[in-house]
Amino acid sequence: MLRSLSKLTVSVLHKRWGHTATVLDGRKIAGKWQSDLEAKVTDVTSLLGRAPGLGVVLVGSRPDSRLYVQRKQEACVKIGIKFWLQHLPESVSQAAVESAVSQICQDASMDGILVQLPLPKHLDEEAVVRACDPRKDVDGFHPQHRQLLKNRQQPYFLPCTALGVMELIARSGITLPGKTAVVIGDSSVVGTPLAMLLQANGVAALTVCPRSSYPEAFESQARANAGACLPHQPKTAGHHQTKDVSQQLANGQAPHSTASTLSAEQRQQPSQQIQTNLDVSDPPAAYSAAMRDLPSIAQTADILIVAVGHAELVKRSWIKPGAVVIDVGINVVGNIDTGAYHVVGDIAYAEVAQVASAITPVPGGVGPMTIAAVLHNTIQAARSNSCT
Repeated sequence: MLRSLSKLTVSVLHKRWGHTATVLDGRKIAGKWQSDLEAKVTDVTSLLGRAPGLGVVLVGSRPDSRLYVQRKQEACVKIGIKFWLQHLPESVSQAAVESAVSQICQDASMDGILVQLPLPKHLDEEAVVRACDPRKDVDGFHPQHRQLLKNRQQPYFLPCTALGVMELIARSGITLPGKTAVVIGDSSVVGTPLAMLLQANGVAALTVCPRSSYPEAFESQARANAGACLPHQPKTAGHHQTKDVSQQLANGQAPHSTASTLSAEQRQQPSQQIQTNLDVSDPPAAYSAAMRDLPSIAQTADILIVAVGHAELVKRSWIKPGAVVIDVGINVVGNIDTGAYHVVGDIAYAEVAQVASAITPVPGGVGPMTIAAVLHNTIQAARSNSCT
């Protein structure tokens, strides 16, 4: 559904403005990457005498988490990676989760481990991540990886979203040397590693806009479902998705719920329209000086990457003509009283496409590249095991 709507939107914009950005199709690019990885699986299988293995821990029955795990399983099976799932109940104890993680890490047939986040509120996510063997933590979330990145050293694994974005850039033929890059968002698993990778690949100038300087962008209600950007941030209202919404998201559609699919907790909340438009073209006095300056910073970018979890934060006026714009955000927004909501990124896609040279859609942009990066890191872990 979303794919056909996007083509219609592009057609309308082209007639009106005479320009639309090239769409960086993450599904198509990830598919080619996975085909390349399949050949590497064959090589590693010959070296090890077995297929590479990925173990996943899933706690509870969140529809979106189950769906994301399913997509990873399908990708693994497709290219020949052994997939093993440890599905634990919602009420599981901290000790039981850490024990499950330890068992997978000690299993010689499992080269990689991934704990599907977010975990239920009663569990300590950071402690669970720390329980992973960093040599098998293919998500790249372990503190040891983050510390190595902070020290400008190579970690065992690059965080999957950051790796996926860089692979998207490379496979799209976008050159980095001599370019000015701006990264809005400094999370330890997206913004910070991306900034380091951009610098390592030759950008001429780099600006990172941290969450501490732009609280209005990072603390809005509209960041409800941007788990990819800020995986360890507290959960907010509207974070839980229904099965129908999750399925549509995976299929590349723009989901719309019905009031009957809302949780009891959501139905009891007062009527509230989620605000998705943080327009700083005429900034209110309540905005910080830094927030009012953010559009002018974005306008310097030849390469603009946004990973804040604020629906449609970046507007057309923020974009330097001809810039490449990469949207990492995944936001479920709409009227939580009526239950009508849809999925958007951190970029106001239709209007930004009028001035950018290339842009990623949401969904169907960075998401598929992140899954392919999980496969890449798992194969890398298996190759390391073949050398020990």
